[in-house]
Amino acid sequence: MERGKKNGVPGLKILEKEELKKEEPLISEEVVCALYAPTAAIVNPWEYGIAMAETAAKNGAEILLDSQVTSIERKENFWQIKTKNKEINAKYVINAAGGKRR
Repeated sequence: MERGKKNGVPGLKILEKEELKKEEPLISEEVVCALYAPTAAIVNPWEYGIAMAETAAKNGAEILLDSQVTSIERKENFWQIKTKNKEINAKYVINAAGGKRR
């Protein structure tokens, strides 16, 4: 809780067993208390990434797969990206290439 407060997470509080049972009736009887963080969330990174790509495509983004970038240069108000097959000018660029393959 202290780390969360230092990081500026709002609404943190400790819920005692009685409060927890109201929020989650099937919680273990062995529970004593828990940290409640109403502004926090847990996501599946794979589903999140797919959802972000789908949303981007629906909003007009061009998604390029297996496109090796040969150069990228910041221009006045856009990025100029060159691949082996194409040159793209973009306001935003998301590099989702992941780690280096071995």
